[in-house]
Amino acid sequence: MKNYFLVFLLLFCRSISGQISFPDSSAVWSISDIIMGDCETYTYSVIGDTLIKSHKYEKIYVSYDTLFNTSNSKYYCSVKDSLHKWYFIFNEDTSNYMLYDFALKAGDSVIISNAFRQSVKVYVQSIDSINLAGMFRKKLSLMSATFMPDTWVEGIGSLNGLFYPELSGVEDVGFTLNCFQQNNKLLFSQNGKCSSTTTDINVKTEFFDIYPNPSIGLFTINNNLTDMYNIVVYNSLGVMVKELNNCHDITNLDLSDYPNGIYVIKVFGTSFYYISELVKD
Repeated sequence: MKNYFLVFLLLFCRSISGQISFPDSSAVWSISDIIMGDCETYTYSVIGDTLIKSHKYEKIYVSYDTLFNTSNSKYYCSVKDSLHKWYFIFNEDTSNYMLYDFALKAGDSVIISNAFRQSVKVYVQSIDSINLAGMFRKKLSLMSATFMPDTWVEGIGSLNGLFYPELSGVEDVGFTLNCFQQNNKLLFSQNGKCSSTTTDINVKTEFFDIYPNPSIGLFTINNNLTDMYNIVVYNSLGVMVKELNNCHDITNLDLSDYPNGIYVIKVFGTSFYYISELVKD
């Protein structure tokens, strides 16, 4: 019995230790983005491979459709997996950008790049696992001082979208991974199907006022909508320090007991969200 337990433990540990590589075929990511309140859905897929400087890269194509359409797709970039680190090269660029590092441990930090070729330093807050279709995959919870918290799933990438780590919502821009499919099998979905979860979600930057900002610790959130909303506040390390639920109209937020610095506030309801910075000095 002990031997069976040891075998199970070894298999389980192996399953969450970064053993799932970048998919080499039949993989499709469906992603939605919100820009100025408008939502667009598009898909990425792996179609073949190529050699770049003697290294094998998977070729990624993009289709601006809800379902991947090969006839309407175009080449986007190439991705390689090297020791559980994912790198990408754009067609018009010879530079190699690191997109993910799935070999990270809790407490580690690393500088990555996203689709806008922005360099972002991220910190690993915790590591867990997620069971997708009977296979445990490593799941990393991260935070950067620049943007919002993020989650990476090994073999899939960010839950914001394959090329959008650390871009969950900045002012009036946001990205969401709707679903991930491989070999015509749905492995991950935000809502149980491969369609946008953000189509009806709007960025309501004009409906919220936060004042005074900067503040010595007392902030007022003025909601000009009739909807109820929730508030979550993170410090610069990505640790949630305050959570308020079922708010409406005017809400007072007290950060007097917390250190001076920059905080990120996310205000959201069933059909909207708002993200901003709070400065306590």
